[in-house]
Amino acid sequence: MSEFSVVGKRVPLENAVEIVSGAAKYTVDIKLPGMLYGKMLRSPFSHARIIDIDTGRAEKLRGVKAVLTHRDVPRVRHRGVDEPLLGSSRPDQYIFDTKVRFFGEGVAAVAATNEYVAEEGLKLISVDYEVLPAVFDPEEAMKPGAPQIHEDAERNIAAYRKIERGNVEKGFKEADRVFEDRFRTSRVCHCCLETHACVAYFDGSGKLTMWISTQLPYTR
Repeated sequence: MSEFSVVGKRVPLENAVEIVSGAAKYTVDIKLPGMLYGKMLRSPFSHARIIDIDTGRAEKLRGVKAVLTHRDVPRVRHRGVDEPLLGSSRPDQYIFDTKVRFFGEGVAAVAATNEYVAEEGLKLISVDYEVLPAVFDPEEAMKPGAPQIHEDAERNIAAYRKIERGNVEKGFKEADRVFEDRFRTSRVCHCCLETHACVAYFDGSGKLTMWISTQLPYTR
């Protein structure tokens, strides 16, 4: 067997010293002249229709430079189900919409001269909601008559992806034992050194440069 130079070897992380010494630069460390800070207003309801949003008081707050809602952004899908790596993404997710489908979904954004002003701006936005019936269990959501969260998704199944590996029937026949059971586990989330953040900069020629904590910079 060939001797590998990397596989099976202890390979030091190239920027390990920078990380443990605090010298590594993350997105949140980037500071640009005249930079604005953005904050998102999120829905307190799991399922609701937005009747009206009043941003007048927030827009008048000193230091607030912009307030955005569904009225100010193009209706473009946030991500698509046709992308292989994002096959489970729902087809009706937009930057902002007239309807919220989960607790904490963004309904408005404020850009201000600093984080504190942006947060104060959020408090001045008034949203009139029509609260709709919600579902909190995936199996209940798929039952007939369940509240329809995704209008064009039958049984609330917004996306479907089938993955097959090997010959299942052959595996059953050759197995010493075949059993079925039901398993539950807690929610799992990876823990990154870098928090979610994004910095965007337009230069004089119109070129956009972005610093962002993402592993999929090529998705639309």
